[in-house]
Amino acid sequence: MDTKKVFTKFGIAAKQNGLRKYKKEINMSEEKKATGTNLLAGYENDLSINEWCKECFETSKSKGWHENDVNDNVFNKLLLIHAEVSEVVEELRKGIAFDAVYLENGKPEGPIVELADVIIRCFDLCGSKGIDLGSVVKLKHEYNKTRPHRHGGKVI
Repeated sequence: MDTKKVFTKFGIAAKQNGLRKYKKEINMSEEKKATGTNLLAGYENDLSINEWCKECFETSKSKGWHENDVNDNVFNKLLLIHAEVSEVVEELRKGIAFDAVYLENGKPEGPIVELADVIIRCFDLCGSKGIDLGSVVKLKHEYNKTRPHRHGGKVI
């Protein structure tokens, strides 16, 4: 049986089928259960948005994802971003807590990990096009602060 190690900021994440059953499937020491081991320790962010864009683009390029026009097509990149958003939703549909991070065969998984993939793909796209995303985020955020309460009259 393939076991998953599941952690959140608050400890072990429960699945919809019940925490007690799920705890039994998790393979870790009692000490780690008690402290809610944080898989993110040692991965604190030390880069700016634009540095992340460059880093993600360089990594993607080194893995062969920018070798032809199909891979560099903006529409294709946006579809891949959309696919990652769908993966977040699928993790949530399994009953995994939003902030859960777990390892499956050594690979980080969980809704928040899939959300990180969304951001990585956005950074890769902007890095490949030389876009100053940091300034665009600041510009848009400053504008959003001037908008009225629940602007646009939409429910969601």
